[in-house]
Order: sequence, then C-alpha cells, then structure tokens
Amino acid sequence: MRIRVTLHPVILALIVGAGLLIRLSIAPYTSGSDIAQFAGFADTFLSKSLCFFKYSGAESHISENWPYPWPYPYGPILVILLSIPRMIAPTPVIHYWDAGTYYVYVPADWIIASKSVFILFDTLSALTIYFIVKPFSTRKSLLSVGFYYLNPVTIYVSSIYGMFDAVAFFPLAVSILLLLRKDSESLRYTVLVSFLAGFSVAVKPNIVFPALITAIYACKPLLKEAKRVVAGVLSFTTGVLITYLPFEISCPGSLLTHYSVLKNISAPGYTPPLCYSFNGFSSLATYMYSKTRGDFTWITANWWVPALLLFTFLFLKLLRERFDIVFALENIYLSYLIFLTTYWRVNYQYFAPLMGFTAVYIVLDRFNVFKRAISIIHSTYVMLWFFLFPVSWWGRVHIVNPNYEVIGLLDSISLMVFAEENYLMYSILLTFLGYIALTVLLLPARGPCIGQLSRDPLHP
Repeated sequence: MRIRVTLHPVILALIVGAGLLIRLSIAPYTSGSDIAQFAGFADTFLSKSLCFFKYSGAESHISENWPYPWPYPYGPILVILLSIPRMIAPTPVIHYWDAGTYYVYVPADWIIASKSVFILFDTLSALTIYFIVKPFSTRKSLLSVGFYYLNPVTIYVSSIYGMFDAVAFFPLAVSILLLLRKDSESLRYTVLVSFLAGFSVAVKPNIVFPALITAIYACKPLLKEAKRVVAGVLSFTTGVLITYLPFEISCPGSLLTHYSVLKNISAPGYTPPLCYSFNGFSSLATYMYSKTRGDFTWITANWWVPALLLFTFLFLKLLRERFDIVFALENIYLSYLIFLTTYWRVNYQYFAPLMGFTAVYIVLDRFNVFKRAISIIHSTYVMLWFFLFPVSWWGRVHIVNPNYEVIGLLDSISLMVFAEENYLMYSILLTFLGYIALTVLLLPARGPCIGQLSRDPLHP
C-alpha cells in the first residue's frame, strides 16, 4: 500500500527549517544588552525566590550585581522561564569600567541558553499562526508562516538582539486560535480564551490592547448573556494576576513595588538613542532637546490623546460590525497598530508581535485588497530598519571573542547607516505611515470587499 505524501507539509517543514537554521546560525554570536541584564534578573530570582519583586527596582542593580541600572518591568513569567536556563548556564556576566568606558561581556553559554527560550517560543508562535490561517486556506497558511518566521524583524528580535516578545505573543496567538475554533455557545471556551489573553499581558504589558480585544470577542454576544461577560472579565483578570499572587502572598508588598517600577518607566520623557526610537514625535522631541536644550516633554506627555481618540474609533467600529471572526482578527491587528503608532516609547522588539498579527491579517480573503496593500507597505517599512541599522554591533559589543564571519555576513546585508538624522526621518515617516494605515483601516467599508470568501470555514 503506497503512502501518499503531499507537498504541503514538506513546504512547511522547509520554511520552519530554514528559519530555524538562520536563527541557530546567528544566535550564539550576537547579544543585545538585555541578554546581559536578564542574567542579573535570573540570578536575583534564584537567590530571592518569591521575594524577587522587592528587588526589581533600578536601585537594586549594585547590590544584585546587575550590569545596568535598569528595573524589571515585566511579568513573573519571564524571570521564571529564564531561571531554568540560568541554572544550566550560570557563568557570570563580566562588566567593568576601564579608562572611562564601560564594558559588558556576556558568556556564550548564557547567550545560547537564554536565546533558546526565545527561539522556541518564536517557533511555537509561527506554528500557531499556521493553524490559525489553515481553516481559511491551506496555501495561505504557508504564506503566513513564511511571512512571520522568515521575517527579518522576528529573526532580529529572537536571535540577534535577543528579546522575549514572542513569549508574550504565543499565549495570545493560542487564545486567538481557540477563539476561531470555539463553540459560540460554550462558556468553557470563553473562560479559556479570556484567561490566555490575560496571561499574555502578564508576560509583557505592551500586548494588553490586542489581548483585551480578543477577550471582548470571547465574550460575545455581549448583550445577551451577562454570565458570559462576567466569566470573561474574571478569566482575563485571573490570567493577568495568577502568576503574581504567589509573589504577593509570600512577600506582601511585591505588587506595590512592581507597580512603582511600571509607573516610573512609563513616565513620558525623551527616547535616545534615535536609532532605536520608533515614534516620530518622540524622536523629534528628543532631537530638538539635544540641539536646543529646550523643554519638549509636552510632546511625549500627550501621546495618550491620539491613542484615546483612535481607540474610540476602534470600539465604535467593533460595535457596528457583526461579531464575525474575520472582523475580530482585523480589530486585534488594529489595536496593536494603534499602540505602536501612538505610544511615546517604542522599541524595535515591539514590532515582533505586529508581524504575527500582520501575517494573519494580510492573507484573509474577505479583506479589501487596498487595505492589505497598506498593511504590507507599513510592515515592509518596519523591516527596512533591519537593513539600515548596523546590526553587527550586537556581534561586537558584548562578545569577548567576536565571530567575524557572522559580523561580515550581517554587514554585507546592511546599508550601515549611522547618522541620527536619518533615523529621525525614518521614525517620522514610520509614524506617518502608521496614521495613514489606521485612517484607511478604521474607516467604514464602502461596497463589497474584494475577493470575499464564499463561506466562512469556521462558522458555516
């Protein structure tokens, strides 16, 4: 009996295999500054256990021997996850001053151990995206995986710099997957989807808006069943807080300390260096301050005004639409795009979840072609930064013995842009493109969408 082998799983394996090969080839030889700081956070958790948040402020960096005076503003999941590879790779980070220059060198075992966690969740996120899109189109599910997993943004975040945004994106992606498959009458799935959405926020707070939109759709229909709304709200709140509770119970006051850290780092200010600032208004304020020493903090302090206005439009859009899964995916994507376009301080790693939401959004047949084109243009412009910035810097600055073959490879695909004025213009145009995309996507649809699905494969 012959076993029939389709080409589809082979292509999926090739995409994932290629993406994994790229990541594993680069990851051991590069390190962002956060990788060094994560070692300090993990060491503190291993020594202080559930009293960790009492030592999460910037003032602890000397007593806890952290390389940088940066606080820990994330949820408990990251430090718990990283404590496991830290026990396997306990080599200390070397950091010292010499002739007025501060040196930080990250050991190879810790680079590999920590990035293995990020790459694992990056891969799991890619596979979850595949299962989200597959019911709509098997062919387009492969396009979605390729867009996400072979994307320079996600490769940079998990494997070159080394950041954990995929860890936050993964539970939210799973909640979206369950949202697509859930029985609309099942309270159990409402609870599970809302819980996972809240859990993603407990990993990294910047994912909160798409998580909220996901939970709202899990509670449908809002006006017919109060118990569904109550269950959704309680489940979302539980997902956010459940990992914090052991810390607060064991060490009362931990949540208050953590809140103080979040409040301090979220206070609007300037965003140097400009090459790593992705809000045009914040970059402009920072540049003007550096040249004139005038007070331009009012620019960043009022970031919430356009955010509030745009979220109002989004909720009005949500209310006038049917509670349809395709509209849900569009609005989840839009909520994160609003955050990235308006928030006063956006780092490049924040764009990794955007690539996940975009990977799903751009392949759905029921969306207007013009809207998809706008989304693709915006995400392509985000990718451009990877080729502007000399990313080989992360193969030099924190590595004791740099691998010059990897550095040369990264330099060969880089435009090696150094002038801060270029990055100022880049961020201004990025914010401008973000507002254009939001204007187009938030406007009511006129006429039928191009290429609509003949039927909804999830809810026939």
